Amino acid sequence: MDVRIFINLSYGLYLIAFLLRDILWLRSVVILSCISMITYGVMMESTTMILWNSTFFLINLVQVILLMLERRPMVLDPYMETIYGAVFRALTRKEFDRLWNFGESKTFENTNICKEGTIPEYLMFLHGGKAEVVKNEQVIVGLGDYQFIGEMSFINDTTANTDVRVNEPALLQCWTRGELEELRIKHPTLYEKLLLILGQDLTRKITKSNN
Repeated sequence: MDVRIFINLSYGLYLIAFLLRDILWLRSVVILSCISMITYGVMMESTTMILWNSTFFLINLVQVILLMLERRPMVLDPYMETIYGAVFRALTRKEFDRLWNFGESKTFENTNICKEGTIPEYLMFLHGGKAEVVKNEQVIVGLGDYQFIGEMSFINDTTANTDVRVNEPALLQCWTRGELEELRIKHPTLYEKLLLILGQDLTRKITKSNN
């Protein structure tokens, strides 16, 4: 057998790898190229070629495994899956999990969680209980599960123009402005998707209050 077939095959695989845009496929083809080059090195009794290409093989194999683990579909628990399906489908499940963990779960009772004329401390997402939007001591609209609170102030960087009150215990996921700024810097695409979700939530509230 002409041993040159292996080195030519290796170079051909490298050429194919350079044409691929997906990094997982690129590294997979490089692994095949390394195998071909190792085979050539064994037949030519070249220890240097075997060692170098074995090193390249192992590096790319580890990276392929890491990429495959990273791309595995994320499975949420039933409770979080319900929240995700109700509001956050513009995100991937991994993005949703990342966003959620940037915040903190808090329980409020018998208090105004958002006060008119102030900048809310948190962007809040109600996922257990009820709240009321109040203006001049009049309830404008009731809020239930899977709605944001304080999103108008967050989007426009303005003070709240109503109170939001909770009477019975309400469970909210809360993000400070600092946490959201960190999110914007570290994950700008996720941040832009969050703004889209907030806009949709705000539109639903305006529609409901006008009916």
